[in-house]
Amino acid sequence: MSSNVLRFGGGGRHQYSDYGKGSVIRVELHNFMTYKDAILEPGPRLNLVLGPNGTGKSSFVCALCLGLAGGTTLLARADNVKDFIRRGEDEGSVTITLASGEPRPLVVYRRIRTDAQSGGISDWKLNGATCAMKDVKQKMKDLNVQLDNLCQFLPQDKVVEFAKLSPVEMLRETQKAIGDSRLADLHKKLIDENKLSNTSNRERNSVATELHQQQDLNGRLQRDVERFKNREQLLAKVKLIESKLPWIEYNDAMKEFTEVKDRRRQADACLEARKKEFQESQQPLGAKAEELKVANDATKALLQKLKRLDAQQADLIPTANSLTDSLEEAQKDLAGLDRKVQEQAAKVKRAEEEVAKTTADLENLPPPPQGVNEKKADLQKQVRELDQQTRSADTSSRELEDDQKQHKIQLDRIKGQLNEMDNIKGQRLTMLCRILRGDGIKKAYDWVVNGNRTGLFRGMVYGPILLEVQVQNKQHGIYLEENCPLTLWQRFVTTYREDQDLLVKEFAEKNKGYNFRPIVSNYQGNPQAVITHPKGEAQQYARYGITHTLDQVFEAPPVVKHVMTDEANLNEAYVGTRETHPEECLRDNPQLANLWTPESHYSVRTSMYNKDARSQSVSQVSGNKNLISGSASSQERDTLQQQYQEVLQIYNGMHQQIEQQRATVHSNTASMTDMRNEVSAMDREVRTLNARRLSLTTRLTGKRKVLDRLKDAPDPRAKAPELHQKIQDTSKAIAKLV
Repeated sequence: MSSNVLRFGGGGRHQYSDYGKGSVIRVELHNFMTYKDAILEPGPRLNLVLGPNGTGKSSFVCALCLGLAGGTTLLARADNVKDFIRRGEDEGSVTITLASGEPRPLVVYRRIRTDAQSGGISDWKLNGATCAMKDVKQKMKDLNVQLDNLCQFLPQDKVVEFAKLSPVEMLRETQKAIGDSRLADLHKKLIDENKLSNTSNRERNSVATELHQQQDLNGRLQRDVERFKNREQLLAKVKLIESKLPWIEYNDAMKEFTEVKDRRRQADACLEARKKEFQESQQPLGAKAEELKVANDATKALLQKLKRLDAQQADLIPTANSLTDSLEEAQKDLAGLDRKVQEQAAKVKRAEEEVAKTTADLENLPPPPQGVNEKKADLQKQVRELDQQTRSADTSSRELEDDQKQHKIQLDRIKGQLNEMDNIKGQRLTMLCRILRGDGIKKAYDWVVNGNRTGLFRGMVYGPILLEVQVQNKQHGIYLEENCPLTLWQRFVTTYREDQDLLVKEFAEKNKGYNFRPIVSNYQGNPQAVITHPKGEAQQYARYGITHTLDQVFEAPPVVKHVMTDEANLNEAYVGTRETHPEECLRDNPQLANLWTPESHYSVRTSMYNKDARSQSVSQVSGNKNLISGSASSQERDTLQQQYQEVLQIYNGMHQQIEQQRATVHSNTASMTDMRNEVSAMDREVRTLNARRLSLTTRLTGKRKVLDRLKDAPDPRAKAPELHQKIQDTSKAIAKLV
């Protein structure tokens, strides 16, 4: 290149105040990559660097990265900085002027020197003062220059990596690129809060489950409480009945007293009737008295005496009546003694029978179950252990489900990438449509595919050629893209002239919607013929680092491969590696004119007028077409497929673990329910037996008390001698009165 300084851009038309903090004002290159001396003065806003391949556009990108303390790994071009020194020179330098946000701009200077031991040494200066690389990095941090952030600095070889960023990673890098550290901190805090929220939700669900279980237990205990209250009510009722028993006995005695009183009234009525009969029997005496009136005078003294006797009799009648009543009462009491004895004996017999029956019922009660408390304690312990296992299994199941969701997302992502790789033809066809600015090439492809399927053609028709090529090595794909013109990639290939004429006629019809005129090549040679290499096989130049010719680095149908070789001279283009020595190889082998290495493309042209006049040009391998190299290699696909199988195996293993955990939860829940039911049945059985025993015991106690009272009651026959004596005394008194 010329030693004159190359100047790009129009930054000189702008004021320093127009540039924002961290903006690039000026870039100066000396012996850097393809430039001897060059100056770039970008404007304060959007800048575009345009030019053909190999003109040095990427050199400025590399200069920005290395000049601002960026590592070579960010560029993915070379491992050592010495490789960026212009070929044939011992040192190079980069000077970058940045807007510092202060009145004075910041000038960063880096000189790169070759070294036999380390390979490359760098000297740094900030505003003319010598400094260390860490000082430059600190300045870049202060200016928010983030070379490792793909949202700020995106080299050509990092485009694929940038495209693979997830939305979350893209957001994080964008926040960093903006320069406000609070955004990244708030984003991290938001992620932490989200994790905390998920943890709280899991804990809340666990507490809700425990609450539901406690509510169920409380419901069961509530039923036990209600049964206990009913038992207390029954016991209170028994106590009330026991307290009413004396009152019932009193009522029985009162009833008996009323019956005796009624019999006395009946006796009084009978006495009144007898008195009436007595008075009626006195009426004949009145008649006799009339007859005796004649003799009144004679018997006057007797009558007066009689009156005196009547007066005495009148005084004795109440005493006689009282004695008569006492006599009748004593006779009635004596007559009722036998009835009372019989009734008392009957009551005693009934009471003894009830006591005997209650005693038998109490003795016939089954004994309490043995070891109930121990068995209940053992079951309750098992329930607690199963409940703990169930909670642990449920928590593990939830955690596994969360992890499984993440693996499902990863599976879907890998599957999507595999689908994209499998649809390479569709990607390449879409790329051709975009380049040709229309879908005419797709319509032509669909028509050819349909013709091959229906037998429209005499022979097989191929194309577009881009869809027929398979490249395993991405770098080899870049060489093919650069070596073959675009018109070759969109070409169709036939093996019969009539098929070629049919395609040309079809594509010439404007009403079919083809927005371009596809090129159709008809190959008339032998497709199975071996491709020759007139300038020598690649093995002949192996000592220079040559590995292949371009026709050997891809797979395609033989017809297509022959057409590409004939059109683009692929059998005369040689492929090297980073260890290849291209200058030495071309110097020693003047017949070679086309050589590709990962960094550069070497082309030698011979003058048409003088075969000894040769010119050599070196251009950088850009690989920006992405026609073939943008497609994934089989190795990448195998790697993704292996990742998919590994993640799928983990996913299936998690699914099995989740099912096992769910089965454990279900089994433990059923076992706990059975055990709780068994404990409840034991409690019911014990409570029923205790209640029955208590009821019978209380009843037996009451019956025995009644029997004891009946037995302890005085014998009615003990009053019989007294009543006989009373009757005798009363009879004597009545006889004495008479």
